[in-house]
Parts: sequence; C-alpha cells; structure tokens
Amino acid sequence: MRKTTIFRSRPLCLGLIAAAVSTVPLVAQDSTAANQSARVHIVGVGETLWTLAELYFGDPHLWPEIYRLNTLVVEDPHWIFPGEELLLAPLDAASPIPEAAGLELVVQATEVELPPPPPPPPPPAGTGPTVFARAGADARAGLQVARPPPLRGSGRVRFYAAGFLTEEKDLAWGKVIGTDDQSTLSTLPASTSATVFEHVRIEAPENATYRVGDSLLVLRMSRVVAGWGRVVVPSGIVRVIEVAGSIVRGEVTAQYERIADGRVILPLPPYRDLGDVRPADIENGMRGSIVAVRDLHPVPLLRDVVFIDRGRVDGIVPGDVFEVLAPSLDPDVPPWRRVAVMEVVRVNERSASAVLSLIHDIGVRTDAPVRLIRKMP
Repeated sequence: MRKTTIFRSRPLCLGLIAAAVSTVPLVAQDSTAANQSARVHIVGVGETLWTLAELYFGDPHLWPEIYRLNTLVVEDPHWIFPGEELLLAPLDAASPIPEAAGLELVVQATEVELPPPPPPPPPPAGTGPTVFARAGADARAGLQVARPPPLRGSGRVRFYAAGFLTEEKDLAWGKVIGTDDQSTLSTLPASTSATVFEHVRIEAPENATYRVGDSLLVLRMSRVVAGWGRVVVPSGIVRVIEVAGSIVRGEVTAQYERIADGRVILPLPPYRDLGDVRPADIENGMRGSIVAVRDLHPVPLLRDVVFIDRGRVDGIVPGDVFEVLAPSLDPDVPPWRRVAVMEVVRVNERSASAVLSLIHDIGVRTDAPVRLIRKMP
C-alpha cells in the first residue's frame, strides 16, 4: 500500500505567511485548459446564435451567453459558420484558495494509507472498435465520408432553411423594400441589408394584410427548373412589430443568408416537431429521382439540400429517409449501388426537400434515382 501525507492547519501570524509566500515562485495558471465535461456544439448550415440559444436554453434572447463563451471563435455575433465548435457551458473554475484571515497557520502532517491505483485498461483487440474504426462502420472499399452529428436536434432550423420548388404556382409574395435602421455615422449611407435584431420594411401583397406578431419567411428567388418552377432559397425570418396600411415594419429574428432589398416574403409555415419518433426500415421502398440540387456546387456536400419528385400526394412526410443510387461499377454486385443518404425535411404537393446526411461516393446529381429506405410511422 502507498502512503501519502495529509496536511492540516491552524491559525498562525499573517506575517509568517507573507514571508513564506514571498519565497515561493509563482506559477501561471492556464485558464484555457480544455475541460472534457464542457458541452460543445458543432455549427451546422443555417444556424445562428439566436437559434442555438433557443435550442439549448429554450430562450433565443440568451444568445449573448453563447457569444460570451466563444469570443475567441466568433468574431461577429451575427455570423457563425458550419464546422465551428462552440462552447455551451463555462469551463469548470478551479477551487478558490481561501484568503488568510490574518492569523497564524501551523502545518501538521499525518500519514494515511491509500489504495493502489486501478490497472490500466487492456489494449483494444485488432478487430474491435477504436477511434478510427467504429463498430458497424462500412468497410467497403471506396470513398467514405464521416457521418456528421445527428440532424434531428435542429429540425426546426432545417425545415425553414431548406427551401423548396414553387411547382409553377403563383404564390402571394410580399416584398422587402429596404432596411429601417440608420447608420450610426451621418457620413455613411444607410445599409442595403439587415442582420439579426435589425429592422426591415415590407410591402404586403395585394388583398393581404399582416398583423403585429406575425412571423414571415424571407426568400430569394433562384433559377427556374423546367416543369417545376423556381428554386426558392430562404434568407431568414422576420417578426412584424408595426403595421401602417400595406407597409409593415419587421425585426429580423433568424438569418440564413443576406437579407436585402428585393427579397420576397411568405407567411411562416407551421413546423411540426417530430419529437422522438424515428423512421422504420423498409424493403423495396418507393422510387423517384432528383429534380435539382438547390446550390450549384461541382460536387454536392454534406447538409446540402436536394429536391426530389415525390411529395405529399405520394405519402411522403418529413423524417422519411431516401438513398441516392448510381449504376454499379462492379459486375459482381447488384446493378445499383448507394452513393448517398438523405432525410426529408420539408414536403410540398408534388416535391420534397431533403438534406444529405451521408455521402459514400460521387453521384448526387439531377435525374439520379432515389429509393425510400426508412419510413416514418
């Protein structure tokens, strides 16, 4: 058994303490040491400090708490970027050293026996799970992309930020006609775009009115897809705070991209929280195809949005999971291979918006076949 010494103290003269401390070199404390128990969030596409505060704290107005903990990462609280790691709880503070009460301190030593330390854990087996080979990982040859954190925790954000196809419908669009905040310096022109907590002026569509407290979705009209109408990309969410006829004033409460003059407006659609419900595996699921990829990248990335030709009339609901297929390159395997997996986040009448959650290989493109592999109850 090992032995150690426990020191107990009683008051002594403060002068003796000061003399003793003056002869001991001071050691700087590293206040940036990582704490393994701290909660960390990896930023996803479309997320803001406002939405993270609402997700974790239940109140979006608590976003300054997250910003205060991450000033070394976030330069501007209006902008956070995918992949950034944000601290959600403060690091554990070291136990404070009680100040001397001006009395004496006498050290007494007592030897006690401590149990031996536990033995080190055995090394992992060659076939067991490790940091680099997780249990259940796909070991097939080819390009493999790591699975990102679960998507479901930010379902509301993905629902509003995904975008959709107009399906050639003429919707009752409102319009952003300018920002409503003046520059702090008279020599600077007024800003042409707004960010979170700033204000915009909105023109309501004909035969429509907005009321104070209404939430509106700000949208950017993108390219035309033949037979499917325009691609609509969300820019943010605005809450109406003042109404003057057909002109209303709104406050930006969430931002996904630049909110500028000329953006269009629609009433915010209701969001249905999926809770803890998970889709069940199915065989020989419904087939369809990709109509368009929302953002034109050379190669689609994780969390990108794609539109498929299956919608509400086909029984598709948010939470359904599809796989993207491509012709097999190996004659010894079935004629189709999986190149990606995506989860439906928004459903229209004839189409649905899905977010790529896993990519195996190149092949996510327009007209690529898809198949339903997990269905919500």
